[in-house]
Amino acid sequence: MRGVAKRMTKWVAGGVFACMAMAVQAAGAPAVQFSATAVQKAPQRGEFVARMYVGSHAVRTEYERNGQKMIEIAFTDRSLRVMLFPQNRTYVEQRGAGMGVAFGRSSGSTNPCEGGRLEGASCKPLGREEVNGRLADKWEVTMQRDGKTLHTVHWIDVDRKLPLRENFADGTRTELQLVGEEKINGRRAEKWIMKVTRPDGKTMESTQWYDPELHITIREEVPGGYIRELRDIRVGPQPESLFTIPAGWRRVEMPQGQGGMRR
Repeated sequence: MRGVAKRMTKWVAGGVFACMAMAVQAAGAPAVQFSATAVQKAPQRGEFVARMYVGSHAVRTEYERNGQKMIEIAFTDRSLRVMLFPQNRTYVEQRGAGMGVAFGRSSGSTNPCEGGRLEGASCKPLGREEVNGRLADKWEVTMQRDGKTLHTVHWIDVDRKLPLRENFADGTRTELQLVGEEKINGRRAEKWIMKVTRPDGKTMESTQWYDPELHITIREEVPGGYIRELRDIRVGPQPESLFTIPAGWRRVEMPQGQGGMRR
């Protein structure tokens, strides 16, 4: 049991789910099923590679960490994430809001609060405006954090359901603009430029390639040599058995002090 706790702690602290998040479906997104190889590159770290299977209501990710196989299943319709440890047939669960929101996958709605994506927040519609030549629904989001009431404003693309502009409570601003189309890993993708302006005025730009069939970003490049992408994408129904916890496996609890997973 001590070995299980140690591996779970490494899983939580390591944030290994971060590079896989690009394929988790947001609540209400069109259910296009596919499999792919997910790759994350970072300077001085080499490549982190995982195999991914995206079903109608869940995403399964398989990879190796410290020489041991790991399996992670995110049930996006139930706000549930499960990590399976094949070496001793055990698993742990995490529940809570935010499971269905992830980098790169557009939602079926422009409402940032729909589907429990922002726990404890309220969203107020402010009408429609044009942003960089595209029509967007404008929303004000109000939430409580550390005893403070925070207000943010978001302009969500009516067609793609992507955030075209966001103003955050700390003064950070983001802008997303469509600049053209390109082929990425054999698939037609829209090329978008994301500009982030910090409160001190400093800016950073990243590039995203959005697949309109999959409703997902299939590649992202961030300054400094950081890259995330999906390769070997194969569209088609995925076996339901991939998203089922095997019979006879034992559920164990998250180690004390590790109540959440870093992404």
